[in-house]
Amino acid sequence: MAYAILRTAKLKGAGSIGGSIAHALREREVPNADPERTKDNEVLIPYDAEKTRNDIESARTRSDNVEMVEVVMTTSPEWSETATPEQKEEFNRRAVEFLEEKFGKENVRSAVVHRDEQTDHVSAHVTPIDRNGHLNAKEHLGGKEKMRQLQTEFAEKVKDLG
Repeated sequence: MAYAILRTAKLKGAGSIGGSIAHALREREVPNADPERTKDNEVLIPYDAEKTRNDIESARTRSDNVEMVEVVMTTSPEWSETATPEQKEEFNRRAVEFLEEKFGKENVRSAVVHRDEQTDHVSAHVTPIDRNGHLNAKEHLGGKEKMRQLQTEFAEKVKDLG
């Protein structure tokens, strides 16, 4: 049975965000990536560092706010090995659409399809800005139950792809 997988990591501070973005954009060495295949990666949403930094500062309510959430959306290897190129493209499109629905289109700051690792995946970054204009990761990610719900909703979004 194939699975849809969604993983998140909370990021605080320019160093953590910069390192995560550099990893996603392959601006630094990635040990588990095949350098011969890095050219096959695709930027779906380009990262605008200055706009993101300004938006984060405008939305800050505390000095220790979660400023960015790294989201990785992928499948189990058996699906990736048998899926058609069209199914993979549709998976990528729906992954970005899912983030835009859950976090708001304006908060999806970057999205890259990595094809240079064992299993293709979408690596994205979102700012957890709530409806009131504040950084609020808890509203989006909450506790275990909220994360479980987010993962289930993502799986439902791509379920018909196999």
